[in-house]
Formats: sequence, structure tokens, C-alpha cells
Amino acid sequence: CLSMLTIYVGLGIIGVVANYAMIYVFEMTSENMFWGAAAKLPGVFFAIPLLAFLSARFEKQTIFVVVTAYTGVMAAMPHFLKMFDLFPPNDSPFFLLAFFGPIFLAYLVFPVAMIIIDSQLVDISDEHELKSGRRSEGIVFSIRSFANKATHGFGGLIAGFGLEYINFPEEADIGALPSEALDGLLIMNGPVYLGIYLLGTVIMLFYSIDRQRHAEILSELEARRSIDQQRQAEQTTQMWTK
Repeated sequence: CLSMLTIYVGLGIIGVVANYAMIYVFEMTSENMFWGAAAKLPGVFFAIPLLAFLSARFEKQTIFVVVTAYTGVMAAMPHFLKMFDLFPPNDSPFFLLAFFGPIFLAYLVFPVAMIIIDSQLVDISDEHELKSGRRSEGIVFSIRSFANKATHGFGGLIAGFGLEYINFPEEADIGALPSEALDGLLIMNGPVYLGIYLLGTVIMLFYSIDRQRHAEILSELEARRSIDQQRQAEQTTQMWTK
């Protein structure tokens, strides 16, 4: 859960500052920015078969760590390249491909991580039921929904403080921003975002429910439920005999 919350903070940050970078650093028009949404769409259809392929071969933890790290690196790549003057000029014919190509590759697998998180929460619910004797799946996913909104908001708050820190002007003009403001936008979209995202993957390394452990949990739950059903049947029989 902590891994999920950390990643949502990163998404909250980039959700605010990414548009600033596209407009003021990369000087994109609204027509250019349309390709950002288009680049994210294919992942919705590609993620399911990819997840089926990966799930048959790897643990959920491994899939999440690799996919999340890959997504973070690819999404931050254009900003890192721009920081080190390795990105094509804004008027280059390869500009849009260089920017949205990595975004396309990132979001091609991004939904896999979100699906894995939900699957892991189900596993955690199973483990909680084994320990407490109560099924609390609804509570777990309610907390997930609340945490999603809260941490996204917290990420947006951090982004707001970041914009203040780099002295981003209230009435900014494209092409007229000071270099420290432009560099600040690149840093927030690059190192800051990627650092938080990778921290989420490191935290996920402590996730302890693998395929074997989950099978053991399900087996124990099934045995417990079978005993409970047998007891209920015996109690019902005793009531009728009385």
C-alpha cells in the first residue's frame, strides 16, 4: 500500500507540472498536446494480454517493480534529455516523435502496474481474513480509493510549492521565462518525479506474498471455511432434532 501511495504522489506532481513543461519548455501548441492523450490510449488494449503473458511467468512483485521502473524512466526521459541538451530543438521535424514516443512506450505498460496493485490488494485481503477471521475486501478498496485521491492531491500540493520555489511567474509568456524557471520545470518532471516513482518500486520489494504463499493462504482459508460449514450443518441438525 505504501508503494502505491508513493507512486500516486509522483503522478500527482507530474499531473500538474507536465502541462507547464509542455507549454513553456517545449513550447507545444494545443494541437501538439493532443498527441499526449493519443499516445496513452493503446496501453488500455495492450496491457491485458501483456499481463496475462507476464503473470504466467513472473511473480506479481517482479512484474510491478519492472513495469513501474520502466514507466517512470520512459516518462521522464524527454525531460532528462532536454536538461542535458540532448533533445531535438522545438522546431525539429523529429520533435513530437522524440517527446511522445517515450510517453507512448511508458503508457503501453502503465495499466499493468495498476491492475497488479488491485490484484495484490485482493491477496492482502485474503491474508487479513486468515489472520483476523473477517473478510474486509470492501474496506481495503475503500481505503485505496480514498488514498488515491488524497495522495494525488498531496502530489499536486508539492507541485504547487515547487512552482513557487522556482519562482514561476503568475503571468508567464512562452519564450520569456527565466532559465531557472525552465530548469525547475525540467527537474520536477524529470529527477523529482522519477525519484519518487522509483522509491515506490523499492518499497514494493518488501511485499512478501508470492504465488506459493498465496496458495497456502487460500488452502488454509478453504480448510477453515469447510470446518465452519460442517459446524453450521451440525448445529442445524441438532436444532432440528430437538
